[in-house]
Amino acid sequence: MAGHSDHIRRIEEKAALLAGRIKLLSKESEKLKKENGILKKENEALKKQNEQQMLQMAFVKSEVDDNNSKTDNSALVRKLSDYIREIDRCIALLGEND
Repeated sequence: MAGHSDHIRRIEEKAALLAGRIKLLSKESEKLKKENGILKKENEALKKQNEQQMLQMAFVKSEVDDNNSKTDNSALVRKLSDYIREIDRCIALLGEND
């Protein structure tokens, strides 16, 4: 009989360990779900920012097309380059979050 009670005790200990592990993993899962929600919101914000910058870039490009002045064109080209760099940065951030 002592063998059976030892066996039952070991099973109960293992069950208690598994219950603790399940509780720990549940907490971790909830934490990851919250983090995922935050990252999704950040991703959406970056997408909106990217769309706005694309619109701004299209507007600036149309200004460049309409304006033939070389001095104005060089300033607009610099501005376009800045927008493109910012868009590239946003795209890289979006790629990291996906």
